Amino acid sequence: VFNAFERIASLSASACGGCQKDLHPQRQHKQQDPSLAHIFVIKPLAECGMEAARATQRGARLVHEGRLEEALRELHDARQLAPGSPAAYCNLGCVNHMIGDDSQALHWYREAWRLHPRGETAVLAQAALEQRRGFPDEAQRILVGFLQEVDSSHVGALKQLGRLHMREEQWSKAAGCYHKLIAVDPTNDEWPAQLQLCLNHLPVKNDFGEPVQNPAGLPGMFALAFSFAEPMLRSSAGAGEHGQQEASLSGRGGGGGGGGGGG
Repeated sequence: VFNAFERIASLSASACGGCQKDLHPQRQHKQQDPSLAHIFVIKPLAECGMEAARATQRGARLVHEGRLEEALRELHDARQLAPGSPAAYCNLGCVNHMIGDDSQALHWYREAWRLHPRGETAVLAQAALEQRRGFPDEAQRILVGFLQEVDSSHVGALKQLGRLHMREEQWSKAAGCYHKLIAVDPTNDEWPAQLQLCLNHLPVKNDFGEPVQNPAGLPGMFALAFSFAEPMLRSSAGAGEHGQQEASLSGRGGGGGGGGGGG
């Protein structure tokens, strides 16, 4: 039964795509970010009683069939049967989000977070919904708080925060997230690629903090390295020119002295 439930839940997010428009044509639901699909799924209720578990299973099946309003009724029943389960509240948030009612979805995810502040699903979903509503600062606050207070190495939170910074063109902060991800998960090739993308957008500065023109064809780390090397090259070039000038003056002085001796 649990395996069947997991299969239904895994299909629920994709299954609702076509039914949202039919059920709620007045709501313009933004396209779901594929990287967040694992957040907005129906979760099974563990140790909450058979009735609550069965209501949740029925809700998941109805979601898969595209009958979201009926699914909501089943999931409300499950919440009433298991009022202390954060997953029951997250499931209501999930289906409201699928319908297109992100305001109501936020309400339920906040309730889930109130019951379990360390729960990752409620936190990541809140941040995603706040960003969709046009409040990236609030989304950032939620993710940073989770990383500081719960798990500083949480891959999902770091990835979501990095993507948020990239969308806001905060390239240095995004690069910091991907540096951390490389340390936490060094076998994932996505993190170095995303880090390089961030570095390619960083403004190039010298060691005095002054902007330096990005050398043509030298993106990212190469341009950054050049920005550190350029002041030293200039210094060396300046020292060389100064030495040549001193040598020239010395030569002139020596020649003048020789002429005087000859007289």
